[in-house]
Amino acid sequence: MLLRGSLAVSAALMIVGLAIWISSGRASAPAVMPGRLFSRLDAGARLMLAGIALLSVTPALRVVALLLLWIRERAWRFVATSAVVLLLLAVALLAGGG
Repeated sequence: MLLRGSLAVSAALMIVGLAIWISSGRASAPAVMPGRLFSRLDAGARLMLAGIALLSVTPALRVVALLLLWIRERAWRFVATSAVVLLLLAVALLAGGG
């Protein structure tokens, strides 16, 4: 359910953003880094970037959901495994510069 919902919201954001960008009549889209999501971008570029950002964090959200599920079920081996995966994702994010 989490994956389908995230994919649906991400696709909707990107489609609406693309429609806004096309309706603005611009000939080209600016190159945008994820750190500029909250900067002074036009609405279309911001929505498309938000959709891409949501799509990229979906796997990490799934790991968090599984961690919470396994804590509730007291499956400690799986809790430890998912905690290590989350730790590795955080280290990779920090080492990659964000």
